[in-house]
Amino acid sequence: MEKAEARIKDLEEELSLAALEANAERLTELNEAYEQAKTRVEELLMEWEQLADVAS
Repeated sequence: MEKAEARIKDLEEELSLAALEANAERLTELNEAYEQAKTRVEELLMEWEQLADVAS
């Protein structure tokens, strides 16, 4: 999960840079990757919560 969260942080930084450069194509690519990364973190959190429930 740490890797997934770190990926989000990296993408946020890249999005900021692309916005400063007004690079619309790059912004579109990064936004798609960002949304996928956020979804993955949410999935991992749900799995973690389910495992925590089973363990208790």
